Amino acid sequence: MKFGLRGFGFGFLDERCKRQTCKKSKISTIINEEHIAEISSWIDYKSTIYSLENVTYKLQLILRENEDGFQLQTFWNMCNEHAGMIVVVKVAGTDEILGGYNPLA
Repeated sequence: MKFGLRGFGFGFLDERCKRQTCKKSKISTIINEEHIAEISSWIDYKSTIYSLENVTYKLQLILRENEDGFQLQTFWNMCNEHAGMIVVVKVAGTDEILGGYNPLA
């Protein structure tokens, strides 16, 4: 089976923050605020999804494929040693979003 990846985006959990200090900005073309709320809930082992007002993390975009490239060395150079890394990938031609989280640097 052959498939392509489109809109390869990365973000990491920068730091816990109070909602009023988190800027509302679009950090990804793949995930939205509802996804961020759900991901934050998973990381905190919550059985229910955070409301948009109670998200405990803010994300910082580190690398975007269509701006930074899709090479292994680029990923390594830009993302190495960031703790709390989230990787998000959209499968081209589908609505499927894949991802992973690593709390270690």
